[in-house]
Amino acid sequence: MTIALHHSRATGAVKLVLLGIANHDGDGGAWPSIATLAKYAATTPRTVQRSIQHLERLGEIRRHVGAGGTHLTADHMRPNLYQFLLRCPPTCDRSSRHRVHGETAPVLLFDPPTLASGGDTHVGGTPDAHVGGGVTPTSPEPSLNRPEIQPSTKPATDARAESKALNESIVRDKCKHSPRGWHDWNASSYCNFCGSRREDLTS
Repeated sequence: MTIALHHSRATGAVKLVLLGIANHDGDGGAWPSIATLAKYAATTPRTVQRSIQHLERLGEIRRHVGAGGTHLTADHMRPNLYQFLLRCPPTCDRSSRHRVHGETAPVLLFDPPTLASGGDTHVGGTPDAHVGGGVTPTSPEPSLNRPEIQPSTKPATDARAESKALNESIVRDKCKHSPRGWHDWNASSYCNFCGSRREDLTS
């Protein structure tokens, strides 16, 4: 199966059929049924039959009609025997990754980011297209420490004056006759509840 994965020229459902045959391959060959191979490849029996013909044309398998099964299988029920012919090419290093000498490196769709340059990461060297829209290498790391609250630089006398003015404003706005406790000024600047004039309280 590893040889089929790395060295087969088949693609799609055809390759899945080849993997199914390789899965059953033993010393005496493989004889999975068409229905079993269709289940492996998640396709129809007709597609499996066309895939087998394609694998034969590629020279990756050889089909022997009615030659499968054991000595206990009746002659009229014998399935086809599939001989797995695919082998590693001479340039294969025979490692677990089955590297083939002379294969070209994969083509990258964009230049890999260069973090040492300190600049933004761009697609294909274009300065306006950022990769992923994320944080650029020069972006500062977020701080995990909460900023300290700086003490007020205003003089104490100014703070006391502001507090006094606020208290006086609250006293002026209070109304004893209002159910809410505050004056309700109308357009003529008189309170609708106590009749006080706004200018008299603020002067």
